[in-house]
Parts: sequence; C-alpha cells; structure tokens
Amino acid sequence: MPKPNINLDLTKFPKKSASAPIFRALFQKITIKYQNPTICFIDASKINNRSGLAFSIGASTCSYRHRNTTTNFMVELEAIFLCLEEIASGPNNQPTTYLTATDSLSALTALSSTHAHP
Repeated sequence: MPKPNINLDLTKFPKKSASAPIFRALFQKITIKYQNPTICFIDASKINNRSGLAFSIGASTCSYRHRNTTTNFMVELEAIFLCLEEIASGPNNQPTTYLTATDSLSALTALSSTHAHP
C-alpha cells in the first residue's frame, strides 16, 4: 500500500472559531483536488471507560466495540487501520481514489511521522 497523502488543511481553523458551514466548504474544496473520491469517515471515542470505533466507506458503515483498557489514541489508530484494511480487501473493481477523514490530529501526526515506530 502506498504511503498516504495526509492533508491537515482543516487544522488551520480552530473548531471554536469556525462554523460548520465553513468547515463543510473547506472539506468540499479538499475533495475537489481528487477525482471523484470515495469518501471514508473514521471516528473513535472513549466515554466512561467504554470504547468504540466506526468508519464508513461510501454508503457502507462498520462499527465495533473495543476493549475498555486501551487509550482513545489507540482506538483512533485502530479505526484508521480497520478502514484501510477494509479498503485493501475489497473487490478489484473498486474506485482507486479514497479520501479518508478523521478528527484525530494525534493519529494523523503519528502516521505522517518520518521516525520509525516500534
């Protein structure tokens, strides 16, 4: 699998100072850079020591309950991994361009690091 192109343009605008319509317009501007991408949304959360994750690929959605002993960072990374694994295991006639979106800046930063990870 080729190294992903990680775009952090939306991080230039703090959530509290930019409205939802502004974020939607900026996201639309990013999607235009790609030719008809299949959009994938990825999210994970940990609330009251209960963890879960979900992702969508086009119109298909998957969600999983996660063990409670892990950190939210690890659940976010696993959500990204499972989404990419699902894309890679799909039929050969799938579109070749995918645009994945997550709200986990820490996970994206870790994935874009040039340093070796254990």
